[in-house]
Amino acid sequence: MAVDAARNLYVAGSTSSTDFPTTPGAFDRTENGAFDVFVTKLNPAGSALVYSTFLGGSGFDSAGGLAVDAAGNAYISGGAGSVDFPTTPGAFDTPPDGSDAFITKLNPAGSALVYSTVLGGTGSEGASDIAVDAAGNAWVTGGTGSVDFPVIVGAVDSTQNGRSDVFISELNAAGSTLLYSTFLGGSDSDGGNGIALGPGGTVYVTGNTISPNFPTTAGAFDTVWNGDPLIFWGDAFVAKLGAVSSPPSTPPVPAAPALLSPPNGENPSTQPINFQWAIASGRGVVHDSDRRFERVHGPASCASSRTSTRC
Repeated sequence: MAVDAARNLYVAGSTSSTDFPTTPGAFDRTENGAFDVFVTKLNPAGSALVYSTFLGGSGFDSAGGLAVDAAGNAYISGGAGSVDFPTTPGAFDTPPDGSDAFITKLNPAGSALVYSTVLGGTGSEGASDIAVDAAGNAWVTGGTGSVDFPVIVGAVDSTQNGRSDVFISELNAAGSTLLYSTFLGGSDSDGGNGIALGPGGTVYVTGNTISPNFPTTAGAFDTVWNGDPLIFWGDAFVAKLGAVSSPPSTPPVPAAPALLSPPNGENPSTQPINFQWAIASGRGVVHDSDRRFERVHGPASCASSRTSTRC
């Protein structure tokens, strides 16, 4: 459930009803499989549907989390049990395997998918909760049984630890790139249930663990597991990740220097030929044999011979 600034109420869940109430112009008005996700927006009085839509494929699909951004886009996470769960071109991962987590962004009118992607490996996944930051990046958590669940270089934990692990993942605003993703867990079964974003880029995750060696930190409230593996009783956990920075963008290709002399196309008779290039900034040496350029700060132009350039 989520509420926007205008106090409209958003709810998501699962339905097996062919006559579940939908609205004209909604993304999908027809039930697709055994269980579909539904996403419904009610007006502030709760007296009318602003929109209501199905979301799903021919199998069993379920909703886990719901968030709304300042523009009124709705973000839904859950489990895609359908090999034909709807995804969008250019999304991070588009071929569902029937046991993936999913993240879907629905436009403010509920009439179209902004993006929809699955998330997972060769095992089974489900996303239990979702949060959206000010930049429109979506953070999700849930559980994964895949050793090849997608994680990034530099993640807190890049290796699956047990039967199932918590995953914590960040998707960019376009739904096309995984900005952050990590495992979290011990040697048995663990799952993430809730996620929240704090100031300074911190991320809070809560869930359950039946791993006696679930990672804890020195000085935390309770660092000893209290469950009973014989009857599958576990503990709740709360974890806080420090500020997570997105990967740096690729720097732009620098502009080519302009040839000042000789004029382009001219074939001087004197040897050696001297070239003069305009360079935005820097001092360096260019060797025509291997085109290496070594820079230090200096003037903005240089004089060249056929074999080298000094500035």
